[in-house]
Amino acid sequence: MSVRKEKAPQILHRAAMAVDKLRLGDFIRDNAAMIRPKIESADAVVTGSLYDNDAIFLAKALPIANGVIHIGSDRFALKEAMAWLRNQWKDPQPDAMTVLSALTLIHIAVQAKSEYERANEAEKLATWSRIVQRVTNLVQPKQTPMVFPTDPPPANATS
Repeated sequence: MSVRKEKAPQILHRAAMAVDKLRLGDFIRDNAAMIRPKIESADAVVTGSLYDNDAIFLAKALPIANGVIHIGSDRFALKEAMAWLRNQWKDPQPDAMTVLSALTLIHIAVQAKSEYERANEAEKLATWSRIVQRVTNLVQPKQTPMVFPTDPPPANATS
């Protein structure tokens, strides 16, 4: 079993806990029609492009999740969630807002994928399956380096 699959239940549990600590569950559910298209748009930007990579997606999607936290949570819940996160994390201490944004994004993605799976909406399910795959890279980075089309081939490549 891969490290990514072993960590998946743990990270999904932590994502759900973060959303719970932030008291965002109702907000995310009630505003899914506004939140999801923004994340889908971030996915559409990189899907099929020359630079179809997860880093660009995450650079566009994490601020959306951060906005969800700032709009949907309150100061007390945010403070509590940040303290919870710092207690969970070993040194070095992470930037709590970045990690909370990542966990919130994971939660939104998994929730959307599950909903579209239950509703049997093939197009939305394909989009959110791809998004879930992208956010799993927050848990375990790819082992291969990012390659740009203009990069020279590796020295050991054969033509």
